[in-house]
Amino acid sequence: FGVVTLTQGREVHQPGAAAEQFEAMGTRVQIERIERPQPGLVKVWCRGVEKFRIEATQQRSDGLWLGRVQALPPEPAVQVPEDLQHLSAQMHEALTQLSAQPSVLPHWPEAWRLQDCCWLSHRWGELLPLPLQMKYRLFALQEPLMRLELVGDMVAPPDETPPANS
Repeated sequence: FGVVTLTQGREVHQPGAAAEQFEAMGTRVQIERIERPQPGLVKVWCRGVEKFRIEATQQRSDGLWLGRVQALPPEPAVQVPEDLQHLSAQMHEALTQLSAQPSVLPHWPEAWRLQDCCWLSHRWGELLPLPLQMKYRLFALQEPLMRLELVGDMVAPPDETPPANS
């Protein structure tokens, strides 16, 4: 199924509320695990597979959205440049700490591609505490190096102190 960023409305439609609106791009995900710990509660773990662009949508009478989507081509592998290597090192440290935390599924089951601008910039987009709209804007960029450069503008190298707010 697909996951999109809402721009209006709620995940669960409320009767009488305005219709949901969402961004034009989303992520196709695959279900990795489902648990039903108690009646009425379902926990679902999903992993992103590919990006898509929404071509058409339709909302069913029960509120479920259906859409026709076009898968976006994979982004090119681009080597992390020297001036952004600190982002690789800092991500390695963050992923090492996160992976040490208990989880029912591996946090990142594939090899870490810390020298790939695409992979690295997406991990930063996941982990940075950014407003949802800013996360979406990073996600929607189809240029991995540009996305990583934008992340680099937000993440100071470890030996630099961010400028004080005046």
